[in-house]
Amino acid sequence: MAADSDNKLPRWADLFIQISTLIFAAIPIYFLLKTSPKEITYQALIYTGIIIGVVIFIIFLYFIRGRYKKMCNDIDINNKNIEDVRRDLNFNELFSKMDVRLRVLEELFKRKNKKGQFVIDPRIILWILLLILLYLFLKSVGFFK
Repeated sequence: MAADSDNKLPRWADLFIQISTLIFAAIPIYFLLKTSPKEITYQALIYTGIIIGVVIFIIFLYFIRGRYKKMCNDIDINNKNIEDVRRDLNFNELFSKMDVRLRVLEELFKRKNKKGQFVIDPRIILWILLLILLYLFLKSVGFFK
């Protein structure tokens, strides 16, 4: 489905966003581990919790988005397969109709005792070829402008 194609990012940008999201989660955790417990304020803990919650939410959204894209791709592949099967069925139908028509024509030719061949004299083909070559020669000389 084409719902995701409007806001599609290049693969490197998508990877950059994922890595930077994890780094944003690691920075507050690093500072919380680096500072002494007496210097940590409730405000810092709340911000760290919010940042980690947002990172978890972003990771969850990436997971849902990935599943959605996979399902959309599966649906597109299945639609293409269904169209191929429909085309094949139409071809089978067409060939069966052509087979019936061919059998009818064969029976008609058998009844009339005709071979069903149209014979063209090779001299006519050579004459047409010579006529075309003559036209091309006259055009190259400048007779036809």
